[in-house]
Amino acid sequence: MRESFLYPKIGRFLQNRGWLVRYEIPPRVGSARRFDVVGVNSRRNQAVVVEAKLGHYRRTVDQASHRQFVADFVYVSFPLAYAKGVARSHIHELEDLGIGLLGVDGRAYELLLPHQSKHVNPDRRVELINMVYEVRRRDG
Repeated sequence: MRESFLYPKIGRFLQNRGWLVRYEIPPRVGSARRFDVVGVNSRRNQAVVVEAKLGHYRRTVDQASHRQFVADFVYVSFPLAYAKGVARSHIHELEDLGIGLLGVDGRAYELLLPHQSKHVNPDRRVELINMVYEVRRRDG
C-alpha cells in the first residue's frame, strides 16, 4: 500500500466539511516536502493540511508541526489500526501540539480534533491557498 491510497478517503472527509481539496501540492520555493492533502476555505480564509503516512509516527508529527506555520489546522493520518495505536500511546502529545489524528480504512475517521494553530503565518497561509487554486485551475 502507498500513502496516496489514503488521500481520496481523507479528501472526502474534508470535502464533507466544506473544504476544497487538492493532493500533493508542490512545495514553495525553499521547501523540500510536498503537502500530502490540503483543504482550503476561501470564505473563511483558512487552510487545513493532512500529513498522511503508513507509519513512522515521530517523523510524521515532526512534519505536521512545521505545517502549523502555514495552515490553520493540521492532522496526521495513518491506516486505522496504526492510528488507534497512536491514539493509545500519543494522544496527549498530539493534544498538546494541537495536531488532529485521522484513521483511514474504507473511510477516514477523526480520532482527535486539531486545535487552530497559533503559529500560522498569514502570508504563508495565503500563499498555500493560492497554490491550491493554481492547481485547481491547471487541473480543471
